Amino acid sequence: MNILSNRYLITAVAAVACFCFYMLQNDNGRLKKLIWILYSLILLIAVGVLLDTLWERLFSTEVFDFSAFYLWGKTAASGHNYCLPHDLNLVFNSLNMPPQDYSEFKDEIVNVGCMYPPQTALLFYPLGFLSYKVGLIAWTLFIFVFAFGCIFLLWKLFMSAFKLNGLVLIAILFFLSLNTRSTVSFSQTNFIVLFWLLMMKKFENKPQAGIFAALALFTKPYMITFLLMLLLLKNWKGILYFVITSTVITLITLALVGFQPFVTYFTDNPSARVPAWVFSETSNQSLHAFLIRKNIISAGHDHLFLLIISLIVITASVYFYVLIKRKKTDYIWASLLLLTLLIYPGTIFYYGVLLFFIVAQFFDEKNALFVKKPYVNTIFICVFMLFGGALFYLIWVLLIIVFIKSIIDIRQLKLRSVPLFSLL
Repeated sequence: MNILSNRYLITAVAAVACFCFYMLQNDNGRLKKLIWILYSLILLIAVGVLLDTLWERLFSTEVFDFSAFYLWGKTAASGHNYCLPHDLNLVFNSLNMPPQDYSEFKDEIVNVGCMYPPQTALLFYPLGFLSYKVGLIAWTLFIFVFAFGCIFLLWKLFMSAFKLNGLVLIAILFFLSLNTRSTVSFSQTNFIVLFWLLMMKKFENKPQAGIFAALALFTKPYMITFLLMLLLLKNWKGILYFVITSTVITLITLALVGFQPFVTYFTDNPSARVPAWVFSETSNQSLHAFLIRKNIISAGHDHLFLLIISLIVITASVYFYVLIKRKKTDYIWASLLLLTLLIYPGTIFYYGVLLFFIVAQFFDEKNALFVKKPYVNTIFICVFMLFGGALFYLIWVLLIIVFIKSIIDIRQLKLRSVPLFSLL
Protein backbone atom coordinates (compact mmCIF):
# COMPACT_ATOMS: atom_id res chain seq x y z
CA MET A 1 0.00 0.00 0.00
CA ASN A 2 3.01 2.32 -0.29
CA ILE A 3 1.51 3.76 -3.47
CA LEU A 4 -1.24 5.25 -1.30
CA SER A 5 1.38 7.38 0.45
CA ASN A 6 2.41 9.10 -2.78
CA ARG A 7 1.56 12.78 -2.25
CA TYR A 8 0.62 13.37 -5.89
CA LEU A 9 -1.81 10.47 -5.85
CA ILE A 10 -3.17 11.60 -2.48
CA THR A 11 -3.70 15.09 -3.90
CA ALA A 12 -5.52 13.69 -6.95
CA VAL A 13 -7.78 11.58 -4.73
CA ALA A 14 -8.57 14.62 -2.55
CA ALA A 15 -9.43 16.65 -5.67
CA VAL A 16 -11.85 13.96 -6.86
CA ALA A 17 -13.39 13.90 -3.38
CA CYS A 18 -14.04 17.65 -3.61
CA PHE A 19 -15.54 17.10 -7.06
CA CYS A 20 -17.91 14.49 -5.63
CA PHE A 21 -18.80 16.77 -2.72
CA TYR A 22 -19.91 19.57 -5.04
CA MET A 23 -21.56 17.30 -7.60
CA LEU A 24 -23.70 15.70 -4.87
CA GLN A 25 -25.34 19.07 -4.37
CA ASN A 26 -26.79 18.54 -7.87
CA ASP A 27 -30.43 17.46 -7.97
CA ASN A 28 -29.87 14.77 -10.64
CA GLY A 29 -30.88 11.54 -8.87
CA ARG A 30 -29.20 9.14 -11.33
CA LEU A 31 -25.96 11.10 -11.25
CA LYS A 32 -26.03 11.16 -7.46
CA LYS A 33 -26.04 7.37 -7.26
CA LEU A 34 -22.97 7.07 -9.47
CA ILE A 35 -21.13 9.78 -7.55
CA TRP A 36 -21.98 8.21 -4.20
CA ILE A 37 -20.39 4.98 -5.40
CA LEU A 38 -17.22 6.86 -6.36
CA TYR A 39 -17.37 8.87 -3.13
CA SER A 40 -17.64 5.70 -1.04
CA LEU A 41 -14.71 4.18 -2.89
CA ILE A 42 -12.60 7.27 -2.12
CA LEU A 43 -13.57 7.03 1.55
CA LEU A 44 -12.38 3.42 1.58
CA ILE A 45 -9.09 4.51 -0.01
CA ALA A 46 -8.68 7.22 2.64
CA VAL A 47 -9.36 4.71 5.42
CA GLY A 48 -6.83 2.38 3.79
CA VAL A 49 -4.19 5.12 3.78
CA LEU A 50 -4.71 5.77 7.48
CA LEU A 51 -4.76 2.06 8.37
CA ASP A 52 -1.53 1.59 6.45
CA THR A 53 0.07 4.35 8.53
CA LEU A 54 -1.35 2.86 11.72
CA TRP A 55 -0.07 -0.62 10.88
CA GLU A 56 3.40 0.70 10.18
CA ARG A 57 3.40 2.65 13.46
CA LEU A 58 2.36 -0.28 15.61
CA PHE A 59 4.59 -2.87 14.01
CA SER A 60 7.78 -0.90 13.42
CA THR A 61 9.97 0.87 15.94
CA GLU A 62 10.11 4.67 15.89
CA VAL A 63 12.28 6.57 18.35
CA PHE A 64 10.16 9.72 18.44
CA ASP A 65 7.77 10.87 19.94
CA PHE A 66 6.07 8.12 21.92
CA SER A 67 9.36 7.08 23.53
CA ALA A 68 9.56 10.54 25.11
CA PHE A 69 6.00 10.32 26.44
CA TYR A 70 6.68 6.84 27.74
CA LEU A 71 9.90 7.90 29.47
CA TRP A 72 8.22 10.90 31.11
CA GLY A 73 5.32 8.70 32.24
CA LYS A 74 7.64 6.06 33.67
CA THR A 75 9.72 8.70 35.45
CA ALA A 76 6.66 10.40 36.94
CA ALA A 77 5.05 7.12 38.03
CA SER A 78 8.28 5.99 39.71
CA GLY A 79 8.43 9.14 41.83
CA HIS A 80 11.40 10.69 40.05
CA ASN A 81 11.65 14.24 38.72
CA TYR A 82 10.84 14.15 35.00
CA CYS A 83 12.19 17.69 34.54
CA LEU A 84 15.74 16.69 35.53
CA PRO A 85 18.18 14.96 33.15
CA HIS A 86 19.73 13.03 36.06
CA ASP A 87 16.42 11.36 36.95
CA LEU A 88 15.50 10.74 33.32
CA ASN A 89 18.84 9.04 32.73
CA LEU A 90 18.30 6.77 35.74
CA VAL A 91 14.90 5.66 34.49
CA PHE A 92 15.93 5.47 30.83
CA ASN A 93 18.86 3.16 31.63
CA SER A 94 16.52 0.84 33.54
CA LEU A 95 13.94 0.53 30.75
CA ASN A 96 13.66 -2.30 28.26
CA MET A 97 13.36 -0.08 25.20
CA PRO A 98 13.13 -1.47 21.63
CA PRO A 99 16.55 -1.75 19.96
CA GLN A 100 17.25 1.55 18.16
CA ASP A 101 19.86 4.27 17.94
CA TYR A 102 18.93 6.57 20.83
CA SER A 103 21.84 9.00 20.55
CA GLU A 104 19.69 11.82 19.19
CA PHE A 105 16.91 10.93 21.60
CA LYS A 106 19.30 11.27 24.54
CA ASP A 107 20.51 14.68 23.34
CA GLU A 108 17.01 16.05 22.74
CA ILE A 109 14.99 14.35 25.48
CA VAL A 110 16.92 12.46 28.16
CA ASN A 111 19.59 15.13 28.72
CA VAL A 112 17.06 17.96 28.61
CA GLY A 113 14.04 17.04 30.73
CA CYS A 114 10.33 17.32 30.09
CA MET A 115 9.74 20.73 28.49
CA TYR A 116 5.98 20.65 29.00
CA PRO A 117 4.40 22.21 32.11
CA PRO A 118 4.49 19.73 35.03
CA GLN A 119 0.71 19.28 34.78
CA THR A 120 1.08 17.71 31.34
CA ALA A 121 2.50 14.64 33.08
CA LEU A 122 -1.10 13.64 33.84
CA LEU A 123 -1.45 12.69 30.16
CA PHE A 124 1.58 10.39 30.29
CA TYR A 125 1.35 9.18 33.89
CA PRO A 126 -0.74 6.04 33.09
CA LEU A 127 1.96 4.91 30.62
CA GLY A 128 4.25 4.41 33.61
CA PHE A 129 2.35 1.28 34.57
CA LEU A 130 2.49 -0.39 31.14
CA SER A 131 5.13 -2.11 29.06
CA TYR A 132 6.42 -0.19 26.04
CA LYS A 133 4.39 -2.19 23.50
CA VAL A 134 1.17 -2.21 25.49
CA GLY A 135 1.64 1.48 26.22
CA LEU A 136 2.08 2.25 22.52
CA ILE A 137 -1.12 0.41 21.62
CA ALA A 138 -3.07 2.06 24.46
CA TRP A 139 -1.74 5.51 23.58
CA THR A 140 -2.54 5.04 19.87
CA LEU A 141 -6.12 4.03 20.66
CA PHE A 142 -6.36 7.00 23.02
CA ILE A 143 -5.35 9.58 20.40
CA PHE A 144 -7.59 7.92 17.79
CA VAL A 145 -10.60 8.60 20.00
CA PHE A 146 -9.74 12.28 19.75
CA ALA A 147 -9.14 11.98 16.00
CA PHE A 148 -12.68 10.74 15.40
CA GLY A 149 -13.95 13.34 17.85
CA CYS A 150 -12.24 16.02 15.74
CA ILE A 151 -13.87 14.77 12.55
CA PHE A 152 -17.29 14.85 14.19
CA LEU A 153 -16.81 18.35 15.61
CA LEU A 154 -15.41 19.73 12.35
CA TRP A 155 -18.53 18.44 10.61
CA LYS A 156 -20.91 19.55 13.36
CA LEU A 157 -19.53 23.07 13.69
CA PHE A 158 -18.83 23.93 10.06
CA MET A 159 -20.27 21.37 7.60
CA SER A 160 -23.42 19.89 9.16
CA ALA A 161 -25.56 21.75 6.59
CA PHE A 162 -24.33 19.23 4.01
CA LYS A 163 -25.33 16.27 6.21
CA LEU A 164 -23.63 12.98 5.28
CA ASN A 165 -22.01 14.58 2.25
CA GLY A 166 -20.09 17.01 4.49
CA LEU A 167 -19.12 14.34 7.01
CA VAL A 168 -17.68 12.10 4.29
CA LEU A 169 -15.63 14.93 2.79
CA ILE A 170 -14.06 16.05 6.07
CA ALA A 171 -13.31 12.41 6.95
CA ILE A 172 -11.62 11.81 3.58
CA LEU A 173 -9.49 14.96 3.78
CA PHE A 174 -8.59 14.29 7.41
CA PHE A 175 -7.53 10.70 6.73
CA LEU A 176 -5.54 11.59 3.62
CA SER A 177 -3.67 14.54 5.10
CA LEU A 178 0.10 14.19 5.54
CA ASN A 179 -0.22 15.98 8.88
CA THR A 180 -2.75 13.43 10.12
CA ARG A 181 -0.59 10.53 9.02
CA SER A 182 2.51 12.12 10.55
CA THR A 183 0.66 12.66 13.82
CA VAL A 184 -0.11 8.94 13.87
CA SER A 185 3.46 8.01 12.88
CA PHE A 186 4.94 10.12 15.68
CA SER A 187 2.14 9.32 18.16
CA GLN A 188 1.77 13.04 18.74
CA THR A 189 -0.90 14.95 20.70
CA ASN A 190 -2.19 17.11 17.82
CA PHE A 191 -5.61 15.41 17.69
CA ILE A 192 -6.07 16.13 21.38
CA VAL A 193 -5.16 19.81 20.95
CA LEU A 194 -7.45 20.19 17.93
CA PHE A 195 -10.29 18.57 19.85
CA TRP A 196 -9.93 21.00 22.78
CA LEU A 197 -9.75 23.92 20.33
CA LEU A 198 -12.95 22.81 18.61
CA MET A 199 -14.66 22.43 21.98
CA MET A 200 -13.56 25.95 22.90
CA LYS A 201 -15.11 27.17 19.66
CA LYS A 202 -18.30 25.22 20.31
CA PHE A 203 -18.72 26.86 23.74
CA GLU A 204 -17.05 30.19 22.88
CA ASN A 205 -19.65 32.28 24.71
CA LYS A 206 -20.26 29.83 27.54
CA PRO A 207 -18.31 29.12 30.76
CA GLN A 208 -17.28 25.65 29.54
CA ALA A 209 -14.86 27.32 27.11
CA GLY A 210 -12.58 28.00 30.08
CA ILE A 211 -12.42 24.29 30.94
CA PHE A 212 -11.26 23.37 27.45
CA ALA A 213 -8.81 26.30 27.39
CA ALA A 214 -7.12 24.87 30.50
CA LEU A 215 -7.05 21.35 29.04
CA ALA A 216 -5.56 22.72 25.80
CA LEU A 217 -2.90 24.69 27.68
CA PHE A 218 -1.71 21.65 29.61
CA THR A 219 -1.64 19.58 26.42
CA LYS A 220 0.40 22.11 24.41
CA PRO A 221 1.67 25.27 26.17
CA TYR A 222 1.31 27.47 23.08
CA MET A 223 -2.47 27.24 23.47
CA ILE A 224 -2.22 29.85 26.23
CA THR A 225 -2.76 32.41 23.46
CA PHE A 226 -6.41 31.39 23.28
CA LEU A 227 -7.03 32.96 26.66
CA LEU A 228 -7.11 36.10 24.53
CA MET A 229 -10.31 34.81 22.90
CA LEU A 230 -11.99 34.59 26.29
CA LEU A 231 -10.93 38.17 27.01
CA LEU A 232 -12.02 39.51 23.61
CA LEU A 233 -15.38 37.76 23.95
CA LYS A 234 -15.69 39.07 27.52
CA ASN A 235 -16.36 35.54 28.66
CA TRP A 236 -15.64 36.27 32.32
CA LYS A 237 -17.23 33.07 33.56
CA GLY A 238 -15.08 31.19 31.08
CA ILE A 239 -11.98 32.78 32.60
CA LEU A 240 -13.19 31.78 36.07
CA TYR A 241 -13.73 28.19 34.86
CA PHE A 242 -10.20 28.30 33.38
CA VAL A 243 -8.72 29.27 36.75
CA ILE A 244 -10.72 26.61 38.60
CA THR A 245 -9.86 23.87 36.09
CA SER A 246 -6.17 24.82 36.10
CA THR A 247 -6.15 24.76 39.89
CA VAL A 248 -7.77 21.32 40.03
CA ILE A 249 -5.33 19.90 37.45
CA THR A 250 -2.40 21.40 39.36
CA LEU A 251 -3.56 19.94 42.69
CA ILE A 252 -4.01 16.48 41.16
CA THR A 253 -0.53 16.71 39.64
CA LEU A 254 0.96 17.76 42.98
CA ALA A 255 -0.74 14.84 44.69
CA LEU A 256 0.69 12.37 42.17
CA VAL A 257 4.23 13.68 41.53
CA GLY A 258 4.95 16.13 44.36
CA PHE A 259 6.42 19.66 44.32
CA GLN A 260 9.85 18.92 42.88
CA PRO A 261 8.95 18.95 39.16
CA PHE A 262 7.26 22.33 39.67
CA VAL A 263 10.30 23.74 41.46
CA THR A 264 12.62 22.50 38.70
CA TYR A 265 10.36 23.77 35.92
CA PHE A 266 10.43 27.32 37.28
CA THR A 267 14.00 27.47 38.59
CA ASP A 268 15.88 25.24 36.14
CA ASN A 269 13.63 25.11 33.09
CA PRO A 270 14.47 22.22 30.71
CA SER A 271 13.99 24.42 27.63
CA ALA A 272 17.32 26.10 28.45
CA ARG A 273 19.04 22.75 27.80
CA VAL A 274 17.49 22.10 24.38
CA PRO A 275 20.24 21.68 21.74
CA ALA A 276 20.49 24.64 19.35
CA TRP A 277 19.99 22.42 16.28
CA VAL A 278 16.42 21.64 17.39
CA PHE A 279 15.42 25.22 16.62
CA SER A 280 16.70 25.13 13.06
CA GLU A 281 15.99 21.59 11.83
CA THR A 282 13.88 21.41 8.67
CA SER A 283 10.94 19.78 10.44
CA ASN A 284 10.61 22.95 12.53
CA GLN A 285 8.26 25.22 10.57
CA SER A 286 8.12 28.21 12.91
CA LEU A 287 9.09 31.76 11.97
CA HIS A 288 11.99 31.46 14.41
CA ALA A 289 13.38 28.39 12.65
CA PHE A 290 12.86 29.92 9.21
CA LEU A 291 14.82 33.04 10.15
CA ILE A 292 17.65 30.92 11.58
CA ARG A 293 17.87 28.79 8.43
CA LYS A 294 17.99 31.98 6.35
CA ASN A 295 20.81 33.31 8.61
CA ILE A 296 18.72 36.36 9.52
CA ILE A 297 18.93 35.55 13.23
CA SER A 298 20.99 33.05 15.22
CA ALA A 299 19.89 30.73 18.02
CA GLY A 300 20.43 32.32 21.42
CA HIS A 301 20.51 35.86 19.99
CA ASP A 302 16.82 36.70 19.70
CA HIS A 303 16.74 40.52 19.86
CA LEU A 304 15.76 40.90 16.20
CA PHE A 305 13.26 38.07 16.52
CA LEU A 306 11.66 39.75 19.55
CA LEU A 307 11.40 42.98 17.56
CA ILE A 308 9.68 41.12 14.69
CA ILE A 309 7.31 39.44 17.12
CA SER A 310 6.50 42.80 18.73
CA LEU A 311 5.57 44.24 15.34
CA ILE A 312 3.38 41.21 14.59
CA VAL A 313 1.63 41.52 17.96
CA ILE A 314 0.97 45.25 17.48
CA THR A 315 -0.40 44.71 13.98
CA ALA A 316 -2.54 41.80 15.14
CA SER A 317 -3.91 43.89 18.04
CA VAL A 318 -5.13 46.58 15.63
CA TYR A 319 -6.60 43.92 13.35
CA PHE A 320 -8.38 42.17 16.24
CA TYR A 321 -9.75 45.50 17.46
CA VAL A 322 -11.41 46.12 14.10
CA LEU A 323 -12.80 42.58 13.93
CA ILE A 324 -14.18 42.56 17.47
CA LYS A 325 -15.92 45.89 16.80
CA ARG A 326 -17.87 44.24 13.98
CA LYS A 327 -18.28 40.94 15.84
CA LYS A 328 -16.33 39.05 13.17
CA THR A 329 -14.89 36.62 15.70
CA ASP A 330 -14.46 33.74 13.24
CA TYR A 331 -11.57 35.61 11.64
CA ILE A 332 -9.99 36.18 15.05
CA TRP A 333 -10.14 32.46 15.87
CA ALA A 334 -8.49 31.60 12.56
CA SER A 335 -5.80 34.28 12.55
CA LEU A 336 -4.96 33.71 16.23
CA LEU A 337 -4.34 30.03 15.54
CA LEU A 338 -2.16 30.85 12.53
CA LEU A 339 -0.14 33.47 14.40
CA THR A 340 0.32 31.12 17.35
CA LEU A 341 1.75 28.39 15.12
CA LEU A 342 3.92 30.95 13.34
CA ILE A 343 5.41 32.53 16.47
CA TYR A 344 5.82 29.43 18.64
CA PRO A 345 9.51 28.38 18.23
CA GLY A 346 8.73 24.67 18.46
CA THR A 347 6.13 24.36 15.69
CA ILE A 348 6.79 21.07 13.87
CA PHE A 349 5.30 20.39 10.43
CA TYR A 350 2.74 17.87 11.71
CA TYR A 351 1.13 20.59 13.86
CA GLY A 352 -0.52 21.40 10.55
CA VAL A 353 -3.36 19.05 11.48
CA LEU A 354 -4.71 22.01 13.47
CA LEU A 355 -5.26 23.82 10.17
CA PHE A 356 -8.35 21.68 9.66
CA PHE A 357 -9.95 24.12 12.10
CA ILE A 358 -9.65 26.67 9.27
CA VAL A 359 -9.91 24.45 6.19
CA ALA A 360 -13.29 23.06 7.27
CA GLN A 361 -14.61 26.63 7.49
CA PHE A 362 -13.88 27.11 3.78
CA PHE A 363 -16.91 24.89 3.20
CA ASP A 364 -19.11 26.51 5.85
CA GLU A 365 -22.47 27.28 4.24
CA LYS A 366 -23.16 30.35 6.42
CA ASN A 367 -19.81 31.86 7.40
CA ALA A 368 -17.23 30.66 4.90
CA LEU A 369 -13.70 31.94 5.56
CA PHE A 370 -13.00 31.80 1.82
CA VAL A 371 -14.97 32.24 -1.39
CA LYS A 372 -17.82 29.86 -2.10
CA LYS A 373 -16.39 28.78 -5.42
CA PRO A 374 -16.02 25.00 -5.93
CA TYR A 375 -13.00 25.21 -8.22
CA VAL A 376 -11.19 27.69 -5.94
CA ASN A 377 -11.71 25.56 -2.84
CA THR A 378 -10.66 22.45 -4.74
CA ILE A 379 -7.45 24.13 -5.88
CA PHE A 380 -6.68 25.14 -2.29
CA ILE A 381 -7.33 21.60 -1.03
CA CYS A 382 -4.87 20.33 -3.64
CA VAL A 383 -2.25 22.82 -2.39
CA PHE A 384 -2.99 21.86 1.20
CA MET A 385 -2.53 18.16 0.46
CA LEU A 386 0.48 18.54 -1.82
CA PHE A 387 2.47 20.85 0.45
CA GLY A 388 1.29 19.62 3.85
CA GLY A 389 4.87 19.45 5.14
CA ALA A 390 5.59 23.08 4.19
CA LEU A 391 3.60 24.38 7.14
CA PHE A 392 5.41 27.72 7.33
CA TYR A 393 4.26 28.67 3.83
CA LEU A 394 0.76 27.26 4.33
CA ILE A 395 0.37 29.45 7.40
CA TRP A 396 1.24 32.54 5.38
CA VAL A 397 -1.11 31.55 2.56
CA LEU A 398 -3.96 31.09 5.03
CA LEU A 399 -3.13 34.35 6.83
CA ILE A 400 -3.37 36.23 3.54
CA ILE A 401 -6.63 34.49 2.61
CA VAL A 402 -8.24 35.13 6.01
CA PHE A 403 -7.05 38.75 6.06
CA ILE A 404 -8.31 39.57 2.56
CA LYS A 405 -11.64 37.83 3.13
CA SER A 406 -12.15 39.68 6.42
CA ILE A 407 -11.38 43.03 4.79
CA ILE A 408 -13.89 42.28 2.01
CA ASP A 409 -16.54 41.42 4.61
CA ILE A 410 -15.79 44.55 6.60
CA ARG A 411 -15.98 46.76 3.52
CA GLN A 412 -19.30 45.19 2.58
CA LEU A 413 -20.56 46.16 6.01
CA LYS A 414 -19.35 49.72 5.38
CA LEU A 415 -17.08 49.83 8.39
CA ARG A 416 -15.38 53.01 7.29
CA SER A 417 -16.81 54.72 10.35
CA VAL A 418 -14.37 52.84 12.58
CA PRO A 419 -11.32 55.18 12.90
CA LEU A 420 -8.71 52.44 13.09
CA PHE A 421 -9.96 50.88 9.84
CA SER A 422 -8.15 53.59 7.92
CA LEU A 423 -4.87 52.15 9.25
CA LEU A 424 -5.53 49.00 7.27
